[in-house]
Amino acid sequence: MPVFCPSGLFYGGKRDMIGEINYKEEKPIAETKRIPERSEIREEDKWAIHDIYATDELWEEDLKKIKDMIPQVGAFAGKLGESADTLLAFVKWDENTTVLFDALGNYAMRRSDEDARVSKYQAMVGNLMS
Repeated sequence: MPVFCPSGLFYGGKRDMIGEINYKEEKPIAETKRIPERSEIREEDKWAIHDIYATDELWEEDLKKIKDMIPQVGAFAGKLGESADTLLAFVKWDENTTVLFDALGNYAMRRSDEDARVSKYQAMVGNLMS
């Protein structure tokens, strides 16, 4: 008897009126002989990727922004001990770049994980790392 795993071991079962899965009607994914296409998966079972970036174009804009921000770190070289204002400016720069890079990376990696056959999203990861 297969073990139930909420992350998707079972696929193709029926849900009752309140959305609960009737596990007796489920088939283990191994018995279906294929992995479902992304289009066959319900939206509520997918990552909320659009909460990070609504479009790929917005991701591209932030990629350009972070690539413009990176050279700014040189302005802080040898100056962090000069004043509290300089140190604060660096900490703010560091926080802003970290938050932006995390969002860029999370979006690109999740998109590339959705379907490894889509080269556009593999390229996004590569662009971020270059």
